[in-house]
Amino acid sequence: MTADRPLRLTVIVPARNEARELPATLEKLSRSFGLSPADEIIVVDGKSADGCDAIAASHPGARLLRSDPGRARQMNEGARAATGDLLLFCHADTHPDDGRAPALKQLFQFRGDLVAAAFRFALRDDKRCILRPIIWGVNLRSKILGLPYGDQCFVVRRTVFDRIGGYRCIERCEDLDFWLRVRREGKTAILPWPAYTSARRWQRDGVWAATMHNLTSLARYLFGKK
Repeated sequence: MTADRPLRLTVIVPARNEARELPATLEKLSRSFGLSPADEIIVVDGKSADGCDAIAASHPGARLLRSDPGRARQMNEGARAATGDLLLFCHADTHPDDGRAPALKQLFQFRGDLVAAAFRFALRDDKRCILRPIIWGVNLRSKILGLPYGDQCFVVRRTVFDRIGGYRCIERCEDLDFWLRVRREGKTAILPWPAYTSARRWQRDGVWAATMHNLTSLARYLFGKK
């Protein structure tokens, strides 16, 4: 990659039955994130039954692909169709901080040793104090252990993504599995900018149940029950 050619960014959004969340995410990405005309947004729909694919198809800043369901499979399909030098994987209920696309590309432009980065975790639709320990804990884990999860918007060089074979289609923790393999390829970073994700899972299941589900999935992954 030469320093005189600006990097291009492809944002890949896997979606399935996300008709309530996707419009706001696409609006934020296309209007506020700071993408250039050379950048792109690809939504990969996993056979939605709620019109999610129609929302993506009608959005002027997005390109729709269709895939069998499965977040890893959908993200791999989006990566195969991408034209960008950098791939940013963004969940359908998550959006990165406004205006950060130019700085993100500049960071990778001048940090040739940087292979991937993730945003800081934030919740966008719940201000209750009960969720503040969740935010604090996630960001502490990311900072100390260098282990972000997929709702922190991974960005990775396309060459590195291809070299490791993309996401593995495993039952759980495909994001952690991907990040651990990416880390072997070079330097990674946790960015100071937030990615705002929906608090709906904690609101629906409760803080304790959602946290225990995460820990159980992590334990089963780490002990090989994938």
